[in-house]
Amino acid sequence: MRKHSIALGVAGGLLPTFGVFRLVTELDAADLFVLVVWLAAAVVLHDGLIAPITVGTGVALACRSAKTPAFGVPTLVTSPTAYTPGYDVSSVSGSTAIQPSTNMPESWTT
Repeated sequence: MRKHSIALGVAGGLLPTFGVFRLVTELDAADLFVLVVWLAAAVVLHDGLIAPITVGTGVALACRSAKTPAFGVPTLVTSPTAYTPGYDVSSVSGSTAIQPSTNMPESWTT
């Protein structure tokens, strides 16, 4: 068990280090700056808006009815933020993420 823990610890340290190395060596300074700003904005948005709304809704529902637990509150509050109707990921310049596979049935991609 100890050898597995050490191996997982080493991997847990090396993999993020490799990812940061790749970011620094493959992105120019402007793109790296945009990435840092985006990540900072994501943290601020989550910690300053999404998390308090989720916690507040859970507390409000729990206070309203102590008999009914509010298990689904995080899902109900955050799900609308995960779906943006009409957003086409392929419109982002240089994006290769979430592209439809060429071997999918046509009915799946329409």
